[in-house]
Amino acid sequence: MKTVNGLKNGDLIIGVLICVVVMIFDRLGVLSPAYSALSNIFSSMQQSSSQVFLTVKSDLDFIANIALIRSRLESAEKELEFYKVENERLTGDIADLSKIVEQQYFDLPYTTLPARVLYYASGQNLIVINKGVAQNVTPGSAVILNDVFLGRVEKAYQNSSEVRLVSHPDNNIPAVIVVDNLRGFVGGDGAGKVQIDDIPNTNNISIGSLVITAGSDTQIPYGLLIGKVSELTSNQTDLVQTASIEPLIRLNQLTDVFVIIN
Repeated sequence: MKTVNGLKNGDLIIGVLICVVVMIFDRLGVLSPAYSALSNIFSSMQQSSSQVFLTVKSDLDFIANIALIRSRLESAEKELEFYKVENERLTGDIADLSKIVEQQYFDLPYTTLPARVLYYASGQNLIVINKGVAQNVTPGSAVILNDVFLGRVEKAYQNSSEVRLVSHPDNNIPAVIVVDNLRGFVGGDGAGKVQIDDIPNTNNISIGSLVITAGSDTQIPYGLLIGKVSELTSNQTDLVQTASIEPLIRLNQLTDVFVIIN
């Protein structure tokens, strides 16, 4: 028997006959149910596959949202911790100021005289102002700005005065650390900074506590703000403690001040 491309003639005839039979059945509509069944099967498979892919996409989106929520939650926790610390600091400041307000009622009202700073001297620890004896300024008078103690008049001339700032190393101003209710003396450390010393080493000094004038001097009222305790500079073996004070006003940038004259 002859072969064509490796196929026997009988195989070719059978194949042709099958194709003819299939075409006849297709014309008669016999294969339509089979086509419909196959179409339904493939359509169902396509829908199932689509549903699977949608479910996978939904799961991936959910996981991504969880990661985003976790990141935002961590950020919110850090922000909350910052506000807690800030709230504690502000609460302490309010408590300090409340004590000052309560205690200031013990002092009589005082009269102030505005003055202009002419120039700085003595390594910026001393200023010269344009008011003097002719305006009732006397040596020892307190000099302030916005209820912040800046220093005191050292020498008074006819129409000018020398003011020794609180940062001057020769100062010995009685003062109180408000929160701890500790008394000491405020002056300069010789390097342009302000400090409070002569505080017994048995007492704890709170960093950030406000320091005010003690009112022991008749010319310096009680409760004038000086600054905040910034750090401890003494050793544990010292008999007394010394702490640095951060002034509430820049002492090297003064242009206008007020002198307490009564």
